[in-house]
Amino acid sequence: MPNCHGAGGLAAQHRLGARHGASVVFLGVAKVLLAVFFGKSALTLLDALPMAVLGVMLSIAGMELTSTGFTLLVKQVKEDADASFFSSDSLEITKEEEEQRKKQHNQLFVETLRKKTVVAVITASVIVALEIGLERRDEKEKRRRRGRILG
Repeated sequence: MPNCHGAGGLAAQHRLGARHGASVVFLGVAKVLLAVFFGKSALTLLDALPMAVLGVMLSIAGMELTSTGFTLLVKQVKEDADASFFSSDSLEITKEEEEQRKKQHNQLFVETLRKKTVVAVITASVIVALEIGLERRDEKEKRRRRGRILG
């Protein structure tokens, strides 16, 4: 799963129907044509987009990345649980023993999934908090610089 500045844009494009590399090329060509033919008036048009629209677009991208991340997490935990639990080969087991093993396997799966989900949520929360903190610091620095220029 991509984890960079472009990941949200790719996730939103995929969520809204883009399934091939041609969609990215099409978007790039459309942006270049918009810039070449409309220049500054295109910026005015883009600035006119309400923040709520951008918020919805960001939410769609976030939901897509979250669902993909969670799906990959479940898949990995299931593979790990299967590998660790079914590694011992028992030739002769009774039906009751098999049921008991399945219960233990499910408990192991759920417990591991909970732990890894907590780690993922805490990691995401710390990243968001740091980003917000850095944004605020940058805004304060810009205000301080403007104060020097004006003063």
